[in-house]
Amino acid sequence: MKNGPSQIEYFIYNGHDTSITQFDGEKFIIYDGSKMCGVKHLNGYANKHPTQHVQRFLGWSQYVLKGSTQYLFKMRGRFDVTANFPQHYPKEPALKLDHHLMHAWCGYSQSPFKTAAIIAYDGGGDINEFLFCSARDDQIEEIQRPIWVLPEGLGRAYSHVHALCYKNIDQDEKGNSIAWVLDGPGKVMGLSAYGKFNPRFYSDTERLHALPQEHGTRISIADLRNYDKVLWHSISEEDKCHTFQKFFENEIIKYIEKHISIINSHDNNLILSGGCALNVLVNEKIKKTFPHLNVFVPPNPDDSGLSHGGFCFHNASKGLPWRIPAVGTPLINPLEELETIIKNRARKTDLNEIANSIDNGKIIGIVSGRCETGPRALGRRSIVCDPSYPEMKDTLNAKVKFREWYRPFAPFVRRENVEKYFSTTSYDNLEFMSYAIDVREEYKQKLSAITHVDGTARVQTVHPDTGIFYDLLGKTKNEVLLNTSFNVQGKPILNDFLEALYILDNTGLDYIVLEHDNSLYLFEPDEKNPQKHTFSVIKNSDQWNELGWVGNGHSRYNIYEPGKPFKGLPEV
Repeated sequence: MKNGPSQIEYFIYNGHDTSITQFDGEKFIIYDGSKMCGVKHLNGYANKHPTQHVQRFLGWSQYVLKGSTQYLFKMRGRFDVTANFPQHYPKEPALKLDHHLMHAWCGYSQSPFKTAAIIAYDGGGDINEFLFCSARDDQIEEIQRPIWVLPEGLGRAYSHVHALCYKNIDQDEKGNSIAWVLDGPGKVMGLSAYGKFNPRFYSDTERLHALPQEHGTRISIADLRNYDKVLWHSISEEDKCHTFQKFFENEIIKYIEKHISIINSHDNNLILSGGCALNVLVNEKIKKTFPHLNVFVPPNPDDSGLSHGGFCFHNASKGLPWRIPAVGTPLINPLEELETIIKNRARKTDLNEIANSIDNGKIIGIVSGRCETGPRALGRRSIVCDPSYPEMKDTLNAKVKFREWYRPFAPFVRRENVEKYFSTTSYDNLEFMSYAIDVREEYKQKLSAITHVDGTARVQTVHPDTGIFYDLLGKTKNEVLLNTSFNVQGKPILNDFLEALYILDNTGLDYIVLEHDNSLYLFEPDEKNPQKHTFSVIKNSDQWNELGWVGNGHSRYNIYEPGKPFKGLPEV
């Protein structure tokens, strides 16, 4: 890149799901802290003193920056890491950019729209949790930021509902971590399909969350648990989740209805961003309720996309490129290490052999190129199999993923075939698993492993430029395959091939396929491992932690110590 002396090269965000985005003049490279360090929802902030999270953040951020001072830093937390570690961050953070505006820029930059209305909403930000804004001619302007009235606060309320239910539906979780809070809404969404509407819970929820409240005095989890003991103790967890999901959908639909004329004036284009844009049920509800709207959700609407959005804002304000490709990071393994692993454990394979294995019911992990941006695996760090096998969902949950029985799996299908198997009002923007669309009736039984109990599926469409997924679908018997992220319960999507091998050797995974240097390599389990077929090693995050894969991360991720370099990661 031809940089001037003051050209900004990096944008740093140190909140949960911390990330650093690099601009090389042609594309953005997004370094996801969680995937690089093997710790789910990694954060780099503290309110009083440096924590283990901050120490880890110091290490991996310095590794990425490589001594560069050409950066902007969006700070989170009251403990100022730049002020307390000036030897590492010699330049003052010069940017005061709103959290939700960064979400908005992240969505706008990846959308096909020149003009669009944007809703950015989640569980919390710098001011509140909801922003409605206008994007026109490469600029974004705030329209409305509702304070302490609905629909502001929906994301946080979703976490509260999980807190009411977790003791019964989530036995392994302790409820005391960022990962627990942030993963909760997805679990509520999955369980909601098993419940029924409860009028009492709906009316109470509506009353509690619609009350105008002063800043900082909203309903707490403790308050809700007291209500739960007195008013809702007889309501099942499934019914609570189902009812709140309907409440969530209705509130955002009412907001859009109220402002539909504004959205229509933006060429009928609507962008959804922020953590709540991961709610695939409400996204599809919006499309069905307003079929004339063109809805777009980016692949990284959560906080892992904030450094990307912040950099887009900066470049747009400076007349620099910002509507450019954004890519993830490659495997962290040094090339020499990776080639040694291939030499010792792998053999070359091809798509025909891989397809034949899938057709025969095998479960295969795929590692291909750079990791995806955002929280969902889209073919680069995926586990795939044939969803037509009746027990496949239970097998994956019990023997590979070790996650809750009620959580659904997603399908992927070629764009030209999606309408044959699935039904929705618009087939645009299905590349990132952003909508729960209907499975056609005649295929629900055949595709039982990806059909949720409500008859929907979180579909991903693939195209010729998607990579191995598109080519694989040309070889398998079925035109729809199952895709889930290459990780296990309590862990982020992996980006260390040693971790992939560990999963292969200690779970019910059958093979790994690695795409490397334009070749495909097949890895088989180490049958010498006596625990390979007991599936008892990594069934929950506590056992991962005992093995050094959670908390401290893998041993290659050395915790930062003052005066010592951060070692163990390769050049990228």
